[in-house]
Amino acid sequence: MGEVLFCSNNHCRARLISGTVVVTFCTHVFCSTCSVVMQDSMECLACMSDLRGHWRVSRTNLQPDDSFRSMVLAGLSPTVIIDIASRAVRFHQHLLTQEVNYLRARVERLVSKVVAVQRFYEDVIERMKVELAEVEGRLELSRRQQQLGGMSRLVG
Repeated sequence: MGEVLFCSNNHCRARLISGTVVVTFCTHVFCSTCSVVMQDSMECLACMSDLRGHWRVSRTNLQPDDSFRSMVLAGLSPTVIIDIASRAVRFHQHLLTQEVNYLRARVERLVSKVVAVQRFYEDVIERMKVELAEVEGRLELSRRQQQLGGMSRLVG
């Protein structure tokens, strides 16, 4: 099995493994659920490009049957077939690059959150250390006062 693609709608991100998907001229791919959402506005959910017009949106079956595979390029010259295949491979590579960029951005956001949480808890720990030192100081003072009180009873 090849690389798994994901729906280009960042609110969906469904794994695209089988079934029908929608591919846009602006190099995005959407699951069938998101494609229904796009039908009314005819705007790309990823980049807001206008999808009205000829060959701006195409439905594609991710697991075509053998008869489709046998006939889809039949009758075309090898030059056209290679051109179509190379464009399809570039499209797929572009989708993978988009996925890598999405994941990098997500990791950066998560790392930023982790750093912020780490700083917060480091500050909390420092405040707790200061508070603990103050409590230990008061406890020590209280012990000394008790010892002095006990000594004064012995002396008196």
